[in-house]
Amino acid sequence: MVRMRPIVSRGTWAGREPFGRPVPRRVDGPVASLTRARIRPTRAAAFWRSVPPVSADLHRVDGLRLAVGVGEAPVGLQGTFSLWRDGAALQEFAHGRSAHVDVVRRTPEEGWYAEEPVRPAAGALGRRHVRRRDPVTADAVHHPARTVGDVGPARRLARVLAAAAVLAQIAYPLLDGAALRADTIATVLLFAAASVTHCAATRGVRAAVLLLALGGGAGLLAEAVGVATGVPFGAYAYAGTLGPQVAGVPLIVPLAWVMMGYPALVLGRRLGGAHDARVVLLGGLALAAWDLFLDPQMVAAGHWTWQFPVPALPGVPGIPLTNYAGWVLVALVVVGLLHRALPEPPADAPAPHDVPAALLAWTWAGSTFGNAVFFGRPGVALWGGVAMGLLVVPYLRSVHRARARRPRAPA
Repeated sequence: MVRMRPIVSRGTWAGREPFGRPVPRRVDGPVASLTRARIRPTRAAAFWRSVPPVSADLHRVDGLRLAVGVGEAPVGLQGTFSLWRDGAALQEFAHGRSAHVDVVRRTPEEGWYAEEPVRPAAGALGRRHVRRRDPVTADAVHHPARTVGDVGPARRLARVLAAAAVLAQIAYPLLDGAALRADTIATVLLFAAASVTHCAATRGVRAAVLLLALGGGAGLLAEAVGVATGVPFGAYAYAGTLGPQVAGVPLIVPLAWVMMGYPALVLGRRLGGAHDARVVLLGGLALAAWDLFLDPQMVAAGHWTWQFPVPALPGVPGIPLTNYAGWVLVALVVVGLLHRALPEPPADAPAPHDVPAALLAWTWAGSTFGNAVFFGRPGVALWGGVAMGLLVVPYLRSVHRARARRPRAPA
């Protein structure tokens, strides 16, 4: 006989807390997890469609010893029991595997459960305590419970930087000459800083470093090859108006790939779910669609020129079609690298989409309005507004629905 005691418990069971409120403790050795939830009849089909990717991924996790599904009455009440080598293995599945994290993220939006599922974790008695940090319980021991809207200083800094980037872009139509060039550079720096800071706040400093290294590195490599060979964008050259250069590429340009690559990845993960190919495709297309605004603006400002600017999109002269094809290719590579390297934020992280959603919404709406009203480029407004809107609008709707269904913090 194995006697067990609860170490963590979340949620209710028929309106009750069946395991009480156990004091989190660190354990050394096997950990069991029991979940139980009441599924809404109208959402049962959608719920079961979400199960196969998680189930398949579950059995690939190192450290899983046993997994059993339990159904009641006959299908409305569903439960699972799993046994794990230790708390680290359970934590890896719960917060480190994209399939499970995606389902947890979608739960408030989809409304699968008629009541909050109960999720106790138990450890075997008689095990000695150790000094190493147990990831299942240490967060509960050392960090107070967070409520909706509870964000730290790094997240607040990301919001301030995002707001400053928006203000810098609003000033763009009012400036010219050296002031306009300085504003352009400042916009990229602030936008990139907002993305990197938000990444660090939600995913950790290591993820932020990887965002800079992979997003900026891939962007710099693609641009350097493009300037030298004309592949994959077409033959073009920078005018030397955007500051210091490396291999013919302004240092600010790789940060532009970073600044929009991160929100594009977040969008792709939100819309693509647990399907990696869909995440990369949607995120890459969102990143490439942004260039329908970017290139016309920068060419008009004289920051770079194209040797062969035709054929071009109707209503968007001066930029060849090869540029957009190259952007799709490089954007898919950038988002693919970031998707592979950057973890998902914790499932209970407050407002994980606040800054990416705001930056994407502003870029799409502001660029569409600016080109249509201030810059006299209705063709750019049409092409960019439609292409980017086809991805940004569904993303914003999804984030809004999830936010509306998320429980509010108690007064």
